[in-house]
Amino acid sequence: MGYTDPASQPPNTYAPTGLNCDVATVLGQCVSCHGATPTGGAPMSLTSDTALKAISPLGGTYAERSVIRMQDTAKPMPPGGAASAADVATLQKWITDGYPAGTCNQLNDAGVIVYPTVCTSGTITPGTRGGDRMHPGGACLTCHASKGEGASYTLAGTVYATLHEKNDCVADPSIAGSTVVITGADSKVTTLTVNSAGNFDTSNAIAFPYTAKVLRGGKEHVMAAAQSSGDCNSCHTEQGSGGAPGRITAP
Repeated sequence: MGYTDPASQPPNTYAPTGLNCDVATVLGQCVSCHGATPTGGAPMSLTSDTALKAISPLGGTYAERSVIRMQDTAKPMPPGGAASAADVATLQKWITDGYPAGTCNQLNDAGVIVYPTVCTSGTITPGTRGGDRMHPGGACLTCHASKGEGASYTLAGTVYATLHEKNDCVADPSIAGSTVVITGADSKVTTLTVNSAGNFDTSNAIAFPYTAKVLRGGKEHVMAAAQSSGDCNSCHTEQGSGGAPGRITAP
């Protein structure tokens, strides 16, 4: 759901120093707090090989400490336990290989990482017009408002398996049945079931700002900052914008 501080720069608008793109991609979900100037209480930057190889007061390098925290089920990093086994393996391999220097050749002229996009399910479809499988990944509220038609949602979005899924990509079948839990500023809880396209929505009143988390198989991804927009996919795009690292993902 994004692990962001609204005051921080979006995680895909940093130029990693001395890191290859595999490692930079893993850290893309960390630097909204662990950026060049750490925010949100983060004690260190994780944007360069120099920063990652520095020795932590707790022992070991910050890269090694990062692997430990990514696997910590009690106090995981990113918040909510977002790190996948593949992410952990990528960072651990870089450490085991001796922290080889590299460059990310996926930077555009503005120094923004352009992450490769995928469609995990292999199915691209805008869905049935007017149905709840319509345009997975699209900014539902923005689209409906611009056309002056369709359901009047207060909150809607799409949950995916990975951060950089293509527009109109139907979510992986394993995502269906996950739940999105919204807690409004009034403490009212709204629980939404993710459908077979990965979409979720509600027309119920939501008291802003709200907090959110995605639940699947007894695990959760927690959104670190409260939000004041119900148009989830307007920030949770293929590349991520407005502080989001990419798509909303299920644990």
